[in-house]
Amino acid sequence: MRKVFALLMLATLTLALTAFFAFIRWSEEPISLSQKTIFVLEHGQVFSEISAQLIEQGVEIDPMLFHLLAKYRGVDEGMRAGTYELPLRISPSRLLKMFSEGEVKLYEFRINEGWSYRQLARHLRADKKIVYTLNGVSKKTILERLDIEYSYLEGVFFPDTYFFESGTEDLEILSRASETMKQKVSAIWKSANPDRYKLGSSSDMLVLASLIEKETGRYQDRFLISQVFQERLRKKMRLQTDPSVIFALGDEFDGNLTRKNLRIDSPYNTYRKRGLPPTPISYPSEASLLAAANPANSEYLYFVARGDGSSQFSKTLREHNAAVRKYQLKR
Repeated sequence: MRKVFALLMLATLTLALTAFFAFIRWSEEPISLSQKTIFVLEHGQVFSEISAQLIEQGVEIDPMLFHLLAKYRGVDEGMRAGTYELPLRISPSRLLKMFSEGEVKLYEFRINEGWSYRQLARHLRADKKIVYTLNGVSKKTILERLDIEYSYLEGVFFPDTYFFESGTEDLEILSRASETMKQKVSAIWKSANPDRYKLGSSSDMLVLASLIEKETGRYQDRFLISQVFQERLRKKMRLQTDPSVIFALGDEFDGNLTRKNLRIDSPYNTYRKRGLPPTPISYPSEASLLAAANPANSEYLYFVARGDGSSQFSKTLREHNAAVRKYQLKR
């Protein structure tokens, strides 16, 4: 009897081990999908509902074994809600890891260099994966919620690509962008070169950088434009920069800047007002911030676009007028 019992125990153990290793092998075998699948796991879904939804979306999985695997791993009640992108081949084990560790699909939101806050808000509102909460919210409230030290929303969000989960609120993205800009401004302000020019504050640097950003996309020209603007500020000359006037015109600007436009009464009209505009006019890149803090060592007072993305710099009004005739008037 003892021998028979021992043989039965051995047979039972062998069957159990065989079943266990078959179970483990099943958990690692890839399931082939006909296409990449977007799977939305909702809050409060029980495991049976998750399995049923997977099968409905074409994932051929054994619901009982899948639930057993989750129990074996100790994650049967730890599935994280979110939007998941399932690859063309995925094993039950990998699928379970995705859900339990929250490896959700991330989307991109890009804040472009040179955007105004109006443009930024419009793109946030248009992105259906982002929950837009800013409709009707005052500027003061937004500044307080984001703990922004300045009194404006222009220029304070760093232009970059931000990754987010579907259903993320706009303020979360803006919070990350403002924190990044804070860090950039703080570091660059500390490295500012005060040998020839000294801006009054980091806010002035941000305003100047926003002007530079709108004037050129050419890296080396940014530092020369910074020098021009700061020399004009030092000499109490008007900056006379078109982008600030265009910013003042807002939606009224039709793409053609006229003499009438240059006469508008606005603190942003640098053809009429001396000094920097009261706020930034765009979101500046790191290159523009660096240029604002470290102007080139030159003595230019004027510049004009050549039409190829670069600028022609001049030291005298006579040279500048000649450059305007050559590059703008084509004479």
